[in-house]
Amino acid sequence: LLFFLCVAMSYSQDDDRQYLRGQVLYRNVNVPNENVINVTTERATITNEKGEFGIMVKAGDQLVFTAINYQLKVVDITDEILQNNRLVVEVTEKVTELDEVVVTPENQEKFLQAQNKEFLNRDYEYETDRLTAVENIALSDADKGMKDGLNFVNIFKALMLATKESDT
Repeated sequence: LLFFLCVAMSYSQDDDRQYLRGQVLYRNVNVPNENVINVTTERATITNEKGEFGIMVKAGDQLVFTAINYQLKVVDITDEILQNNRLVVEVTEKVTELDEVVVTPENQEKFLQAQNKEFLNRDYEYETDRLTAVENIALSDADKGMKDGLNFVNIFKALMLATKESDT
């Protein structure tokens, strides 16, 4: 009998509360996983992937909307909200501004020495490229001669030099 009386009293405390449906938005985009807390009853829920929630409220209750990346928002439940039975809450982004951060090693000279040692101690494996033709870029095009075919000018010059040397 005492058990039924306690259960009946607990239900009678929620009799004047009604189920309020709502949605949490940020710039017209659904906000999932936002905490919705009725501070008066100390009951809470979380928004679904569409930003929708449902919670028991009555006039005078206070709902708190909180998430890590959004500003805390407090809404007082009014009779007008209860008549509409729908609450759309627009939250604002929480911006955490940091001072300029510069990350450097404690002793830069030792750091550079360690980096040099690490670089020199590594074994690098190079693969020989046997498919690419070797080209001497130090010689000019005139000194290289023709690429495909005979260079008659250079052949003539070589013959002339050879005959001059043999005549002298």
